[in-house]
Amino acid sequence: MIKKLQFFVVIISLFLLLACHQERNESIKLMNAGIKAHKTGNDSLAIQKLQEASTTDPSNAWAYFYKATILEKNATNSHGFEAAAKAYQQAIDVLPGEFLFYYHQAVVYAKLEENQQVIDSLLKGISVKKGKHKVTLGEAYYRLGQAYMNLNQYDKAQEAWHQAIINRPQLSEAYSALAGLYLKFKIHSHAAQVLKNAIENHPEEARHYRDLGLIYQQLQNYPQALDILEKGFEKNESASDFLYFLGETYVQMQDDRRAEVYFHRYLKKGTPKEEKIMVAAAQKRLSEITKRKIVKSKEQSPTP
Repeated sequence: MIKKLQFFVVIISLFLLLACHQERNESIKLMNAGIKAHKTGNDSLAIQKLQEASTTDPSNAWAYFYKATILEKNATNSHGFEAAAKAYQQAIDVLPGEFLFYYHQAVVYAKLEENQQVIDSLLKGISVKKGKHKVTLGEAYYRLGQAYMNLNQYDKAQEAWHQAIINRPQLSEAYSALAGLYLKFKIHSHAAQVLKNAIENHPEEARHYRDLGLIYQQLQNYPQALDILEKGFEKNESASDFLYFLGETYVQMQDDRRAEVYFHRYLKKGTPKEEKIMVAAAQKRLSEITKRKIVKSKEQSPTP
């Protein structure tokens, strides 16, 4: 009798296992159909198929995840982003050890300006991070720093951006953010050191040369300002604003002759539309230099 019962238990277990296996296979087929629909631009069908995939097998966390990414992409208001955040949460509830789910949920919360929820999601994600992902801990810490900064929690923002740089030295934005924080509190030496490190790790990134040059300019360390701005322009000759800042540095050094050369070069080179204010400032500087030249010429003229 006991052997018969054991036999029936085994048979029932096999049937249940087979049923679960069939549900999982069907769910994966539906999920792949949803992904395919998304790739062809049919997002409404994609969401429908992904919803069917998660209904068929509620343990398929990736079906919720892919649905969330499509909802996020198509969101145009808070309701859309909230729906995406909810779908990410469903993925997390099924598979709480997946770092990517928390990271992408945090991105959505950032769009909703829910900074504390950004922090909560990222801290949970960082705590379970294992293995390799396209998204690194560096990116997670960078976003964490942004959220802390938005909440005026400056010490935590500083530490998060330090961690971002440690975990991904290639992440250019983290250096700029940390340097900007130091400049906010007028700690110029710290900001300069961060930007020196940034240049060492990102020798082609124009903004680091520009920002470091402007720090030296503020500190009235003009030789250093000129040196770093010249180096930045040599590496990024399409970035015409370096010419403007070099001209400004020479103005502060009261070297009108060299300032005039750089302002003329800046205006001749062609500038992006967003530099309209700088173009006007350069034209004003040239006008001021011309007036000073006229005054100086009159002063040097012999009195009849």
